[in-house]
Amino acid sequence: KLFKSLCASCHKLDKKLVGPALGGIEERRENAWLLAWIKNNAELRASGDRDAIAIFEEYNGSAMTAFPQLSDQQVNDILYYTTVGDPVKVLPAGEAGVVGSGNGDGAPKWIIYLLAGAIIVAFLMIASLLKQVNELKGNTSPETTSNLKRDLHELWEGVKRNTFLQVLSTIFILLMGAYFVFGTLFKVGVNQEYSPLQPIAFSHKIHAGDNKIECQYCHSSAKHSKHSGIPSVN
Repeated sequence: KLFKSLCASCHKLDKKLVGPALGGIEERRENAWLLAWIKNNAELRASGDRDAIAIFEEYNGSAMTAFPQLSDQQVNDILYYTTVGDPVKVLPAGEAGVVGSGNGDGAPKWIIYLLAGAIIVAFLMIASLLKQVNELKGNTSPETTSNLKRDLHELWEGVKRNTFLQVLSTIFILLMGAYFVFGTLFKVGVNQEYSPLQPIAFSHKIHAGDNKIECQYCHSSAKHSKHSGIPSVN
């Protein structure tokens, strides 16, 4: 995180950017020199250090930002990253291909399915009770020869006569309809090809793409809302 937040805007590990490539820098420079350069390169140049002056002249006098606030341990952590790079994530045995069921936004889908299943089971139980009541009363339809047709007919007649089932069915249909409609609307790509006016010349392709700087480094409000926010231009 320190490298990506403090160094990645000017340095890459494998090639030059604004500054030199930093991959394997510990093999080319001594640790004490690197600590002095990172914390205050201007002071190191003023001391007459030839390597510091040579780097300054190689990059046409472009001064690197000093980081006197960093501790030796933090600088060494950055240097360690330049040696090992990004860690490779390895899934434990038996967990390959396992994907979480939730998406982090709202209730997981399995809860929706569970509620829908519970409503359907309750509906069928009530319909079955109504059917049994009709059979006990002898209200079965003699003109229907198929058991399936008779059951469906009695179910429909029971629903038409039962206000509770009508209300339950209406609520179920409205809830499921709202769920699928809003779910579909939220998947619409409203941000596709959206290109806001930039107050300064800025390339997201370089910073977020090539340098892999985290988006929330500049757009911190995205942690708490659906709006990314606009970073200050100063």
